[in-house]
Amino acid sequence: MYHHNLKIQERFVKPILENEKRFEIRSNDRCYQKGDLVSFTVVDNNNIEKDTLHHKYCEFERTDFEITYIISGWGLKNGYVVFGFKER
Repeated sequence: MYHHNLKIQERFVKPILENEKRFEIRSNDRCYQKGDLVSFTVVDNNNIEKDTLHHKYCEFERTDFEITYIISGWGLKNGYVVFGFKER
């Protein structure tokens, strides 16, 4: 099991908090595996970390999610995966 800390744009946080979005499409540059843990650092739309975002989403950024499902291929760009996750 590995723990991945990923950046996520602010616009994607609300759907996660409201349990509408439980998947990520990512480059598979980290060899994601079922059972791995993921935490997110919220960034603005320019992928820049800001103290105001850390303060606003501090509870979310402290939350760990567990990867529950991984798929690659099937129409995804080579080298990309979709992984499902749940709050741990």
